[in-house]
Amino acid sequence: LTNWQKELAKRALTKYVERHNAVRLAREKYPDDKELYKALFGKKPNGDIDVILGPMTICFYIKNIEDFTCVHDNIFLEKKRHITRQAIEECLSVSGFFRYDVLIPELYGTAIFINCYKNRFSAESQKQTVEHEERHALDSLLEDVLFFDEEGDEKEGVLFKEIKDAFLHKKEKDIEAALQRFFIEVRKEFENSARVEIIAYFTEGYLLEKIISKLTEDESYDYYAMQKKLIKESKYSLEFDILKFDIKFFIESLGVKFAPMIKKIAKQVFVEDYKKLLEESVDAMFDLQIEGYSNEKIVALLSIEPLRKWRKVVDRLIAAENMKKINI
Repeated sequence: LTNWQKELAKRALTKYVERHNAVRLAREKYPDDKELYKALFGKKPNGDIDVILGPMTICFYIKNIEDFTCVHDNIFLEKKRHITRQAIEECLSVSGFFRYDVLIPELYGTAIFINCYKNRFSAESQKQTVEHEERHALDSLLEDVLFFDEEGDEKEGVLFKEIKDAFLHKKEKDIEAALQRFFIEVRKEFENSARVEIIAYFTEGYLLEKIISKLTEDESYDYYAMQKKLIKESKYSLEFDILKFDIKFFIESLGVKFAPMIKKIAKQVFVEDYKKLLEESVDAMFDLQIEGYSNEKIVALLSIEPLRKWRKVVDRLIAAENMKKINI
């Protein structure tokens, strides 16, 4: 293991134990399922719920669709906002989800919700959803470790620390590798936004080439350019959530000598590689269509997967289908 991987493993284990303990303490404090729900979301559920603890998660099995929608659509965070019929209709097709933010900071990244309304989803389907959402919880933990230190300072996460350590040792290849890893993780924000847009256009019946051109040529989807503009126009000190996209910040941190390298890696990760990812992801989506999957099934399968995993997920599904045909 490299030094940064060892540091990641150490901090991840510490964070895992913290969340494990926080989940157990919360359950001890709120043994009643509805009281625990209220503690995390500000109000008791209207319907029945069941709560099952995972190693570092709290899984809510929700039987009332309004309770499910309230959490899914962040309505519990906005007291004046009401649940709409449209929101409920959309949630009817959602088998479950993971959410990071709750009203108890110690329990950030632990909440999973399963839709049990009128048994719309089978027990096997619910089990698969729980397993999938638990992976999201683990991804969330790793992301916290990558970008935050033990004191919550976002600049001192494992990835940023790796950049600083490489710089101190004056190893250009290590600095380049560390920057690339950091930018790829940061780019997840763009990928999540793009995933939503791709699914929306696909649902509306747009063809492959049109979706790709929209996402790669329309300025309103150039998230990196939008972030740079936001940084340039800001008159105030920036939070690291925005600052991590600022190339000038990295040049000032590492030195003018590294400016060409930083600019080159940023362009590669945020522009060139990102465009390739968009193209291969949209292509993967339409490969499922060619294989005979319905549009509804495609959306259901890919909407719960990170964009960067679409190609692998699709290839695995197609390979499994081909094996079935061989065995018939």
